[in-house]
Amino acid sequence: MDDGQKRALFLHVAGMAVQEIYFTLADAESATFEETVKVLDDYYQRRTFLLRDICFNKLCRKVKKPLIS
Repeated sequence: MDDGQKRALFLHVAGMAVQEIYFTLADAESATFEETVKVLDDYYQRRTFLLRDICFNKLCRKVKKPLIS
């Protein structure tokens, strides 16, 4: 299986939501399979950190303690 087929199969199995994210972030025509995985991995890592920060801030507000004392 060549690189283009691997990329197409990966995106197909991942689903439409992942495809939409990928096509807005990457140059789809010239991307290799490894570049495709890296683009999506970077996107989801950033999103995970953002969600952790949001949850932490909400927790701090519930406890009503300042972040820095």
